[in-house]
Amino acid sequence: MAHHQQLLDWIENELINQTLHLGDNLPDDRVLAREVGISQNHMRESLKHCEEIGVLRLYEGRKKRIIAQLVREPAASAGTAVSLYLASSLSPRQDLLATCLLLENHALTGPDYDQSAFEELDRIVEAMQDAATSLSDFHDLEADFHIQIGRLSGNALISALLATLRDAMIEARFELVSQVPLWSTTASRLRMEYRAIVDAARSGDAALAQTLLKANLQERFAEAGHPVDFDTPAREAGRTNLEPIEVETQELVPDTWDGPIEPELFEALTSIQPMDAAPASATASPDPGAAAPQSARNQPAKKHFDVAGYFGFRKSAPAQQETGRARDPHAAEPARAVEEDPGEDAAAALREDYEYATSER
Repeated sequence: MAHHQQLLDWIENELINQTLHLGDNLPDDRVLAREVGISQNHMRESLKHCEEIGVLRLYEGRKKRIIAQLVREPAASAGTAVSLYLASSLSPRQDLLATCLLLENHALTGPDYDQSAFEELDRIVEAMQDAATSLSDFHDLEADFHIQIGRLSGNALISALLATLRDAMIEARFELVSQVPLWSTTASRLRMEYRAIVDAARSGDAALAQTLLKANLQERFAEAGHPVDFDTPAREAGRTNLEPIEVETQELVPDTWDGPIEPELFEALTSIQPMDAAPASATASPDPGAAAPQSARNQPAKKHFDVAGYFGFRKSAPAQQETGRARDPHAAEPARAVEEDPGEDAAAALREDYEYATSER
């Protein structure tokens, strides 16, 4: 197992046992190495790796020992992988917004809300009121607002999933800034809408809060010329419908064949025998003068397959020529003898009880 995975497993166990909480400091690298069971050098490499993937923040303590602090939202570390997945989607914006709306609508259903989430929502909305808030800070606050909406449900996984979408949410909204008529007007409207969503949820009107949330998302993107329809599946418009088409039924094996047949195929066809025919080795008598066995005398006479009657043709003319005789390429091809179609009834009778001879024949 990789050393950083050992560290992650230790952190997970500590969180499960409630001996460690998100945002807490970990012991210094020397103590932590002893706890996890790896060397101090490997521990330092593992801590740096975990910092790179967004699980920890590192700083240097006394005697140059590395101190690690768990981030409060470790789920955000999965944001890069989610962004890569959305990049491969046919409609990344539609998929992103539909997923966020699905999770947040469930969180707003209530009636039991996590009251600590309301405190954080109030703080976010209040911070939005400052006209001096920069554009990037405003988008950060928007992303945090939607994560805190997920926290209302008390379901840690919902808020964690929304945290993984945080960077994608910021990017999707940041792209709209240059496409709205006037950002200051848009920002004023957003402040009022976010406050209204919080007030509706706090009053216990879940349906109103959900309606306001959906209208907020739709208006935000429609204003920039990118309308979003949450009632229609994202891929329905671009989906290719495969409709069955009618084709003329073709008979793969015709009842009659008016053309020539190769000698090898002709010989194979003549080897067909009835399914109940006994192998030649079982019926043949070693002594021509000896009497046939009783079992052989009782068997019916062996039928021979009528190639012409079955298919309506005979062996091709070139195959009937003498072996080794050169053929004149300028000579006219002899006419092929083709028997008449024996009729459906006769052909059906000929097809009964025949199969290809086996190697025991």
